[in-house]
Amino acid sequence: MQNSTHEISRPRYQDYKSITITDKEFNLFRDLIYRKSGIVLKDTKKTLLVNRLNKRLKSCGFDNFKDYYNYLLTAEGLKKEFSNMIDCVTTNKTDFFRNQRHFDQLASLVIPDIVARKSNNRKLRIWSAGCSSGQEPYSLAIALHMILRDINSWDIKILATDISSRMLACAQAGVYNRELVEDINRDILKRHFLKGPGKVKIKDHIKKMIEFRYLNFTEPFSSIQDKFDLIFCRNVIIYFDRETQCALMAKFYKKLHDGGYLFLGHSESLHTINDQFQFVCASIYKK
Repeated sequence: MQNSTHEISRPRYQDYKSITITDKEFNLFRDLIYRKSGIVLKDTKKTLLVNRLNKRLKSCGFDNFKDYYNYLLTAEGLKKEFSNMIDCVTTNKTDFFRNQRHFDQLASLVIPDIVARKSNNRKLRIWSAGCSSGQEPYSLAIALHMILRDINSWDIKILATDISSRMLACAQAGVYNRELVEDINRDILKRHFLKGPGKVKIKDHIKKMIEFRYLNFTEPFSSIQDKFDLIFCRNVIIYFDRETQCALMAKFYKKLHDGGYLFLGHSESLHTINDQFQFVCASIYKK
């Protein structure tokens, strides 16, 4: 979804000096963001919020945070602008094969274990939860091509979800600047990427393995019918309070097959959050 402006008859805001926010307005935004997304915005994030949202206010034609907030409360605002606002308060940082240790464990332990338990069922379901601009699910698909020599005999689907419609659009396009793949092995690039002027594009045999879909973690997972063998949810729960973390991990537990794996970010842990999972190694757990 492209960033859009609303139709309100008022002059467009033309003064591009920074728009300030009151403590009361900041608290209103903080409460709205928490209620609608589960993301916790600390007091120290006030300056960050102001700096990042200034562009959104100006793009939408507002000259103060109060009017922008009231717009977000409307049905139109929630549909057209809320995702853009969330984009501004989260950091969409991701890379291809981010945290190589995870992909090493995937190849040496996780996939061999899952495959061994699926001798009569060659169906593999993976969820990239919080996929941002797509590098994670594409990396997972490429990794499976390297790990599974008989990959064509498998029924593999990767679900990739995110709360940001803008990031999902980037992910679905599968087009990236050349510098983002500079560290990737040349043979992998040749097999799985198409080269263009200053850009690379994911090849269709990788793209067809992945379904991109919008998902807000605070909402029910009723639209997701599959159970999964593997869930990647890395560098996401750091944005949530303990209550939201506990609720999300309980949902993931239900969505995993017995023996399925959960990967968290390198600085994340289930300690005090969920004791149902079996600890495998740092940031990797098993149902």
